[in-house]
Amino acid sequence: MITALVETLADRRDDMRARYALILELDDVPLLRGKLTTQSEVHAITREVTATLLARAGLPDSDERVEELISLTDSLVFQRTIIRETISPESILTAYLRGVALPASPTVEM
Repeated sequence: MITALVETLADRRDDMRARYALILELDDVPLLRGKLTTQSEVHAITREVTATLLARAGLPDSDERVEELISLTDSLVFQRTIIRETISPESILTAYLRGVALPASPTVEM
């Protein structure tokens, strides 16, 4: 489902390019920038859907994991839209979700 979402959004190339341009342009206008990023109705719905998908898959659905997956998805759309149209998001998403499914390992201090 997430791969299909990335593909659908990337197919809306002009819309996505306009969104990214506006986000950069509105850097000093937090209210408007928020409407294109984390403070929009779309983002709120995306959070709910993402949390539901993670929970249904039996994966951790904490706020942190939800935001990570949303950020990864947006990054993949950006990659497909702006940088390289031929990248396949499926392997990247699969690797991320497999990593999330693994039990937490102790952190190593350096």
